[in-house]
Amino acid sequence: LKHAHKLYRYPGYLKILAALHEIKAGGTEWSLVLSPRGEGSETTPTLELVGYYYRSSKVKPKRNKYCQTFACTIEMDSDIFDEDKSDIFARRPFMAEFMSGKFSFALITSHVIFASPKNPFEQDRITSKAFGTSYYDHIKGATAANYARIAEIKVTLDFIEKFVATKGAQKDVIFMGDFNLEKRAKFWPEILKSWQGSQIYIDKKTSITKARFNIKGEDTFGASMNYDHFIFNPKQTKECMGAKNTFTGGVVNFTQK
Repeated sequence: LKHAHKLYRYPGYLKILAALHEIKAGGTEWSLVLSPRGEGSETTPTLELVGYYYRSSKVKPKRNKYCQTFACTIEMDSDIFDEDKSDIFARRPFMAEFMSGKFSFALITSHVIFASPKNPFEQDRITSKAFGTSYYDHIKGATAANYARIAEIKVTLDFIEKFVATKGAQKDVIFMGDFNLEKRAKFWPEILKSWQGSQIYIDKKTSITKARFNIKGEDTFGASMNYDHFIFNPKQTKECMGAKNTFTGGVVNFTQK
């Protein structure tokens, strides 16, 4: 016990919060809402937590109808769907609701699985629950490598469609995260039908790479892959849209000054 404290590893999410608190102008206003437990796929021993950092002087937590508090992990079970679909997720999405002035909104975030199971029984289970069929060939652009990623996104959009239709539920919903899928992929028009009116945003590179140059010999500037996105209904969530109905968000490369 005398040396037990030396074995403790200060969590990275608290290091980030501590760094935010050190900002001279309003640093102590930063807060964090964190998922209650880590989740991960069977293919990785790492259980991941997910959360939202927010500036409490600008944004306040708000009670969410689904969560019955302001934040929770979405169960994806038979209380939502006609069957339990939680087992197709490596990490279930995390929802939190906030208020900024008169604008209230719900955020849903997820780190989508990367490796799709090769086992035919697992493939059948996932595709049947997500797409209603034992295969994914009816979805243009779906492959053996990405079908499980698409399935997680599809079921999350199905949840959102049900959620926004619920009486008294938040209508301004923003789904965001590391989807491990690029915006240019051909399957998006079909998948986005699951949440009527939704659109996907961010088409620039969002992942970090250590490689100085890509396979074409071009400078990477430390960035690779367009995997991180926002999905929302621009007609409903107009606060995220600027002039000429363009998205006001973007990508910041923190490896560059």
